[in-house]
Amino acid sequence: WGVTSIRASSAREALQALQSIAANQFQWVSLQIVVNSQQQNRQQLVHAQKQLSKMQGFDVQLQSELLLPVIDRLAQILLTRNPSQTGSKKPVAEVCWDRVNFFANAFITFIALDPSRFHHVAEYLVSCQPVSLQSTLRDCLLELTTARNVLLGDVSKPNRIKF
Repeated sequence: WGVTSIRASSAREALQALQSIAANQFQWVSLQIVVNSQQQNRQQLVHAQKQLSKMQGFDVQLQSELLLPVIDRLAQILLTRNPSQTGSKKPVAEVCWDRVNFFANAFITFIALDPSRFHHVAEYLVSCQPVSLQSTLRDCLLELTTARNVLLGDVSKPNRIKF
């Protein structure tokens, strides 16, 4: 993955590309919901159909097979530590300070596609950590996902900034 590249610019570009793919899919799914809903007024329905005709998106099965596993990998990068690439035996986090914002933007966008998957993956990865760290890690995840009224199903810029 380019996301964990040593070169910060490569990692940021990879994260931006992932965010763009997820944002397109999120918009496509949202428009599908509007079109399939019987509760929308005619003007909203026509607008949604027009927007949808200009877009390409993955059906639910392809989304599950291609996009949602990215949540797993991003959560793994965030929640686990790997040996340093310098050969040090001390573990270091894979998300460096110079790409945290890009990582967060991509991560929240993928979470919005399926928040329940994120919760399951996060709980699994927490359970894989030493028992002494699990409580602290759960508290950190709770803070990350609930602080400042972050909405996990919202990909708007203000919500991404809060996240």
